[in-house]
Amino acid sequence: MKNFVKSFGEKLLKAEHFVVVTCCIAMVLLVFITVPMRRIFKVSVPGMEELIMLFAFGIYFIGGALGSKEETQITADVMSLFIKDQRKMLLLRSFQNLVDAVLIGICAVLSTQEMIFVLGEGSRTTGLKLPMWIVYTIILVGLFLMSFYALAHCVRYFQKFHRYKDAGEEAQV
Repeated sequence: MKNFVKSFGEKLLKAEHFVVVTCCIAMVLLVFITVPMRRIFKVSVPGMEELIMLFAFGIYFIGGALGSKEETQITADVMSLFIKDQRKMLLLRSFQNLVDAVLIGICAVLSTQEMIFVLGEGSRTTGLKLPMWIVYTIILVGLFLMSFYALAHCVRYFQKFHRYKDAGEEAQV
């Protein structure tokens, strides 16, 4: 079972990287096509902004999930300047990730409700008439992954806190 979870996690991480890289390449190509079309040929390609926006959402939300997984997102961590005790720092990190998981989870629930509404309405984009559920699916996947990773980090930091000994043992925060 443990090997299955590890294998699934590795495949999920590869899929996330693939989605972000693909979205980046697609977005750059679309912008590269759009600019000469408008500036040189004086032709506007209808719906191009919608496609660029779709790929941008993939970069933002799946990239945000990767940032959560790797803990590379931008933070304003002032508490680490004041708390020098490593054990307390582990507990603080666990609490911070718990708060992140709850708040992002709330956003995911609200986004799910919006997705249900959009599915019921059959909303589509104005130019290409793409179903809006595609955009909300990207948002939902990103939010649920961010919340899951924050919860996993919360558990990991709490386990380190619990195992940490006051006998001067160094812990990696």
